[in-house]
Amino acid sequence: MVRNGVKFYNSIGFRLSALMATVIFASVVALSYLNASQSLERETENHTALMTGAATAYAAAVSDAVAAEDRAATLASLRGIRDLPNVVQVDVTQSNGRVFAELGTGSFLVARPGTEISLWRADSVRVDTPIMQSGDEIGRLGMLVDLKPLRAEILHTLFTTVL
Repeated sequence: MVRNGVKFYNSIGFRLSALMATVIFASVVALSYLNASQSLERETENHTALMTGAATAYAAAVSDAVAAEDRAATLASLRGIRDLPNVVQVDVTQSNGRVFAELGTGSFLVARPGTEISLWRADSVRVDTPIMQSGDEIGRLGMLVDLKPLRAEILHTLFTTVL
């Protein structure tokens, strides 16, 4: 379409419209990413709190077996953890630092003191709670929780929002 000798796509109106559309799209993408980051952090905190509560309950359940150094009873008590979502590994460490019992396999990044690992890059988070017996810490129960499904869900929501 030509108006006053200027093609529409060369007009100032078209260019301003294209600029506004670009600014709006960039704003939606930036705000969606910010929202997804906050959502990932919030969901990770909620998931970690849930897993910490479960770890505390399991620590109480295995305390007598750990105190008696009964590995079979400890492992029998820990087998229920496999029903928790995204838990890939659980271990019981005695107060002397020796691994007493372990189920599953997994790995996680350890940050230097004073630094944090980005939740976008971390594949898992570790939950650690003390095992108490008569008010004394006799060991620690640690659980490794996989974050990949949670991150995939947040990314799916982000891409859906952008599209």
